[in-house]
Amino acid sequence: MNITEKENILRFYRHEKPEHMPDLSYLFTLHPAKGFLERPIDAEGMVTDWFGVEYVFEAGAGASLPDTRKPPVVTDITKWREQIRFPDLDDMDWEAAAARDGVDSVDRENKVLSVLVQCGLYERLHALTGMEQAFIAMLTEPEDTQDLLSAIAGHKIRLFKKIIKYYRPDIIRHHDDWGTQLSMQMSPELWREIIKPHIAGFVETCHSEGVLYEQHSCGLIEPIVPDMVEIGVDSWQGMHINDVPKLQKTVGNKLLFHMSLDVQRYMAWDKAGKLSESSLRKDVRDTIMDCASFGNYFPVMAIADPNWWGTAAISDEMSKCAASVEFQ
Repeated sequence: MNITEKENILRFYRHEKPEHMPDLSYLFTLHPAKGFLERPIDAEGMVTDWFGVEYVFEAGAGASLPDTRKPPVVTDITKWREQIRFPDLDDMDWEAAAARDGVDSVDRENKVLSVLVQCGLYERLHALTGMEQAFIAMLTEPEDTQDLLSAIAGHKIRLFKKIIKYYRPDIIRHHDDWGTQLSMQMSPELWREIIKPHIAGFVETCHSEGVLYEQHSCGLIEPIVPDMVEIGVDSWQGMHINDVPKLQKTVGNKLLFHMSLDVQRYMAWDKAGKLSESSLRKDVRDTIMDCASFGNYFPVMAIADPNWWGTAAISDEMSKCAASVEFQ
């Protein structure tokens, strides 16, 4: 049976058996969204988001980050109610926002529309307070921190509903990095206490509107992947520093693993003089083929320097794997 490329991609997200590896040219991700300013992405120079957080473009990171030279919006977690002004989403012209982001030009018949929403629950917390103070607040002022997280979650749910109404996405991809290269940024137990219930609410909001929910979270977050499955997250966009084959065996076909190939490692090997084209191709192929046959996985290549010599080899090997994989 032949199905459209759009339906084939949606089968991955719905945990159904796809016909073939997805053709990602049929997955249109709106990134960055410019109609609503959760977090500036590409701006060169300083930009202020709609919470009043000031950002500066960091060329080395390839992104706009909170400007740590400026005082945080929240200087005292116990006074966040007086110090934060939440954006009035009902006062926005959402039709104009959607038009600015060009959603009417998306080929809905043939393409899946995913809208990336930046600055998730945890990222919004430390954007408002500063990273160090966010850690201190979570441990020393848990009640006020929980209240603030609940208020941020309420804002996010209102935002999701506006996006769903005016942008009409198939998928909302929500960005919230919880890991480092070595471990989670907080203990799994703390994540389950202060983050997990709100993610469950985000999932429920999307599903109630017929929209799929994808959680972007970089870093090593293996301990909480079963928790994401438990609360109904449809897809996790993460990194291959996690043991994806082991996690696939743990959670079965209840989660789509939308994973970034370990390009950081490849480029580090290259700088150390330990990478050849043949070894690069072998590692990419082994990585993909170890995961792809489960039918709940597809890779992406997130790379800061598209002119790096290995980019073409990785892209070519991804295409060859897509043509040869057989699902279990």
